[in-house]
Amino acid sequence: MAATTSPASTVLPRPPMEAVALVGAVLAGLAVAVAGPLGIVAVVGTIFVLAVARQPMVGIIALVALTPLLSGYFRGVPVPFFRPHELVMVATLIGVGLSGLAGLLEGRRWRLDLQPIDAAFAALAFFGSVVPVLLSIGRSRPIDGSGIGQVVILPKYLLLFLLFRGVVRTGKHVRDVVVVSGVVGVVVAAVGIAQSFFNSQVNDVLLGARYQASDYLLSGRGTSTTGNSIVYGTLMALLVSVALSLLFSHLDKPLFGESARRKTTFGLVASALVYFLGVLSSGQISPTVAVIVVIVVAVAVVRKAHFLYAFPPVAALGVLAIWPQVRRRLDEFEQTGGLPVSWQTRLDNLQRFYLPEFDDASNRVLGVRLDVTADFDQVLGEEVFLESGYVWFIWVGGVFLLLAALGFLFTGLVRTWPRLRESDPWVRAAATASFSAFIYIALLLSIDQHLTLRASTDLFVMLLAASMVRTAAPVRFEDAGTLGEAQSARLPEMVG
Repeated sequence: MAATTSPASTVLPRPPMEAVALVGAVLAGLAVAVAGPLGIVAVVGTIFVLAVARQPMVGIIALVALTPLLSGYFRGVPVPFFRPHELVMVATLIGVGLSGLAGLLEGRRWRLDLQPIDAAFAALAFFGSVVPVLLSIGRSRPIDGSGIGQVVILPKYLLLFLLFRGVVRTGKHVRDVVVVSGVVGVVVAAVGIAQSFFNSQVNDVLLGARYQASDYLLSGRGTSTTGNSIVYGTLMALLVSVALSLLFSHLDKPLFGESARRKTTFGLVASALVYFLGVLSSGQISPTVAVIVVIVVAVAVVRKAHFLYAFPPVAALGVLAIWPQVRRRLDEFEQTGGLPVSWQTRLDNLQRFYLPEFDDASNRVLGVRLDVTADFDQVLGEEVFLESGYVWFIWVGGVFLLLAALGFLFTGLVRTWPRLRESDPWVRAAATASFSAFIYIALLLSIDQHLTLRASTDLFVMLLAASMVRTAAPVRFEDAGTLGEAQSARLPEMVG
């Protein structure tokens, strides 16, 4: 007898809408009356959680759309300890959890089936959180709020990755993720580009909307809604990869049919240009390196090297289009006669505050401490942050975390490589962006924490999970009957 699966059914029961509306209105009124603005957040969050429980892709699309738009807010606005986009993630996880609980009550069973990329990511999170805490306890090193903030970063991205791996399971789901990220990316790019020409006016709007008044935002460089020019520029570079991959696929076979060929071509070309200008408007070197990597990879995937001839004139025109930002960046080199102040300060901070700690052999092996901030810089009067990713790994988790990070990067490259030949253009675009990201992350970790930067890392994790849509979900439901029949089918093999 062939194994059968039950048809897709609603996870949660459908009560009468009148009852839902009445109960919801009463609870909403009470929540607002008692808790004020937080009550409104609670009501909206509850509705969102229930919507995700009914249809998990609602949460996925919300995360893709809202993460780059909300990541520039202060932590603790509007809810303590969280940034707004992290609240969306928590609410989505709760909704998916409710859906899973309902599945258990319906008689289905969990099945764990970790793929190599899942295991590598899990190892990275484990050695970046549990192991550093245990080492700190064993060595009587301080564990404070700042240190805890460091060790929750990688587990947070693992949860995001597993969430997308579990929910994004079809080509249509991948297409929705890619399209929404592209549309929102145009908005984010437009704000960042506007900062190049109307910096103070745009910043006034952002600050008026209670975005974080970060040093990056006040530096004159493009940050858009991320609050960080490196995050913003890297986010744009990642979207350049997506747009180019889709454009090359479209030129070979129209994405939306022959009738829409011209409109689609124009839209993809325009999007790629806007993202590229966004990279330049960030005024940062590392996103520029990232965009060069993604362009080379996108062209190499389609094996049409002549496409590279189009990029030098495009780059020249882009520099002219964003000249105020480029001019400001060049002035930094001219004023110092060498490295810009920000670069020299970064090197000085490493040599003064961090590298001397590794003179102790035990620190080189077991790490230094969880907190990565140091004393105040005597010149700039600012708190010092550890900005080298590779040093960050050793500082927090010792050689264990460094090896786990290198293992994750290597596994990611190996596992995304075959997906560059996917027949589905949307999956191929996600894979191309992911493969490119693994390369530029490996290159740039020496000068920035590109594996732990909010918003750009979020999108990277989302696209990486989407590119793995053809592999089994790491955790999934199966009917009890299906499992029993599968075991019965294997019984003769086991006996033999």
